Amino acid sequence: MTANVLTRNTQHATVLQAVAETDPDFVVLQETDASWTGVLEDGL
Repeated sequence: MTANVLTRNTQHATVLQAVAETDPDFVVLQETDASWTGVLEDGL
C-alpha cells in the first residue's frame, strides 16, 4: 500500500483505518512529519 498523506492532513485515524482494512504486506506513506510518525508508531 502506498499513500501520500499530505503533511498538513490531520485525518490520522482515516489513514490508520485504511491500512487496517486492507491489511497490506507493505506500507509506504509519503509526506509524513513528526506528528505523523508518532501517530503511526502508536497505531500500527
